[in-house]
Amino acid sequence: MQLADWQLWKLRNALRFYWEDGKREHGSSFNWKDVVEAIDLYTGTRIPYERLRVFVMGAKDSTGERKYSVPEAERLKAIFEFVTHPEPGLLTPEELEDSQLDKQAALRLLAYLDQDFDGERIAPPESVSGIFKRSYVDENQYIVSELHLERPGDDGFVSVKQIDLFYDGSLADKVSLMPLREEQKARSATVRYAGWAILTPEDNLIFFLKNARNGRNRYYFTMASDLSHDEEKLSQLYLLDHDYPIEMHDTNEPDASLLKGITKRLQKNVGVFHRQIQEMHN
Repeated sequence: MQLADWQLWKLRNALRFYWEDGKREHGSSFNWKDVVEAIDLYTGTRIPYERLRVFVMGAKDSTGERKYSVPEAERLKAIFEFVTHPEPGLLTPEELEDSQLDKQAALRLLAYLDQDFDGERIAPPESVSGIFKRSYVDENQYIVSELHLERPGDDGFVSVKQIDLFYDGSLADKVSLMPLREEQKARSATVRYAGWAILTPEDNLIFFLKNARNGRNRYYFTMASDLSHDEEKLSQLYLLDHDYPIEMHDTNEPDASLLKGITKRLQKNVGVFHRQIQEMHN
């Protein structure tokens, strides 16, 4: 089985998410042997756990550079089948189809944003990759949003997906304490988005996402973050979730009054996403 690099990275990120989700649910005792058991259960193929860990997390060579292995064909096929199986629900087969259209759009925008006085384009650091979470109450609903940023490519392209889980607003203080099965039953809806992000020359992460079911657009603009180009992990993102412009009903109002109303509305649209558990690199 042959897969492109971007497809391999989607498989790696899906397995890393499964491992991290298992640790959140079961604690530190959940490890790569448990992931191996799950793959074996669904596919009948057993992969040595250390081989699987190095495929997903990589291992540093003698120079300190992190290298990622690629499993042999039979094991790679089993990983593909596990990740796209409906029950784990990590990825759909469609998400592993050709993504060149998205990528071309992102790269064209990056090229347009290049500035003559910049010596070279700076790609997003690997530290942006990970899972970021936000939870909030909107009207009568409690919403948990998980934003998944994959490892950036050398060309500056960052693949992104988002999962929004909806619950009754009365459960806001209870969902995080529920066992997994109870929490799943409590969900009133699950909405998925997929798309990409780029890092502008000003270190501004801009996100372009589409609803997986109906194609509705979703945009995020970074208002604040602790993004760093050294090895420090990005820990939080303050993102403006912007869709339609705010309607102005009375254009005769003083500018100061209009701006006050606009600012109040925008404050509701700024969400704080916090990184979930730090990835282990040993």
